[in-house]
Amino acid sequence: MPSLSRIRTISSALFSHPTAHAAYLAPILVGIGYYLGAVLGVKASIMSEGIAILWPPNAFLLTALLLSPPRYWPAFACAIVPAEILADWPTFSIKQALMFAAVNILEAVLTAVFLKHSIGLPVKLDRLRHVALFGFFALVLASGLAALLGAAVYTATADGEVSYWANWRIWWFGDGLGLLIITPVLLSWFQPQIQDKPSPTAKRLPEAALLLVTTIAVGIWIFSQSEYLTNQFPVSPMLLLPMTIWAAGRFGMRGAASINLLIAAISIYCTINQMGPFVSMQAADNVLRLQEYIAALALSSLTLAALLQELNLQNEQLKILERAIEAVNDGILIADARAKDNPIIYVNSGFEAITGYRGDEVKGRNPRFLQAGFDPAVLDRVRQAIAGRRQVRALLRNRRKDG
Repeated sequence: MPSLSRIRTISSALFSHPTAHAAYLAPILVGIGYYLGAVLGVKASIMSEGIAILWPPNAFLLTALLLSPPRYWPAFACAIVPAEILADWPTFSIKQALMFAAVNILEAVLTAVFLKHSIGLPVKLDRLRHVALFGFFALVLASGLAALLGAAVYTATADGEVSYWANWRIWWFGDGLGLLIITPVLLSWFQPQIQDKPSPTAKRLPEAALLLVTTIAVGIWIFSQSEYLTNQFPVSPMLLLPMTIWAAGRFGMRGAASINLLIAAISIYCTINQMGPFVSMQAADNVLRLQEYIAALALSSLTLAALLQELNLQNEQLKILERAIEAVNDGILIADARAKDNPIIYVNSGFEAITGYRGDEVKGRNPRFLQAGFDPAVLDRVRQAIAGRRQVRALLRNRRKDG
């Protein structure tokens, strides 16, 4: 079985820097992934009208667009057209499938363009800002705009009792959820993550296995109950929230995205088979409630994973800065200008060597105890700069511990 690093190397060769052969192979692979996702999307429908709860294939197209230069985008767009026709037949006609393909291409391209101009390519969900922009563009803006056209096509060409705006709402959430759930999985596993939580190693495999088994067990327990048992013994689907927090905290974006996908699969499968907490209302209302649940769970865990990832990166940068300061021979003292009496919070080894004071002897004290004669005008200038949060350069005379 190829390692994940080899898979990411292959994906980089296919999308980021494709050779002549890879330029043909990558669209074919995207088309195959799109077809398989479309088949699953058609089956993941609780409504007789055929609008999917979650529409996975657009995520394959979007991932390809986000990982490749724009000059290759037309090849990926063309590759999904036959995949859409094959997946929709015989449920939908070729004419309907072509219109659906056009809407899906528009949605993926809009999302990719928005992210390209706001984040840059290739897109990596390793910052809180990146996740927020991805969620807004994928789940709200691009999906909402494309759903206006998709619902119009469906309402005009298909027989059904659901209104245009009901179709738009379900189409919007279905497409948006597909991008929100599937795209982070593909991006996180097929891209090297900067300062991400490591993938499960031999030492962490037991924890990863425990997380996987626990999520499956709790998910099946919650969603496999009949409506009667759900009402008689209330079991909240939010009991799966700790699993997403566990995944985000211990395994980063890859863990959070993977657990989100697993929870979505369990909840959709059980709801389609009339089990769990989302089967007590009309079909359209059940779909909306389930979609809202999946979106809320996914957004919270992806946001947490990005936040923790960003904090880890900042901590690493602070450690590098601390090592650099410690390596300096000059004495460096840092005081907290925001706290009362400006206490010393850090001194480096150079300060200890020059002054003779240990760090624990000076931390928490005001730097004034070091002064050995001073010019009041200079001190006033320093205080005014601190109060105004401005930079200041001044020469002060201090004394060593031995006087």
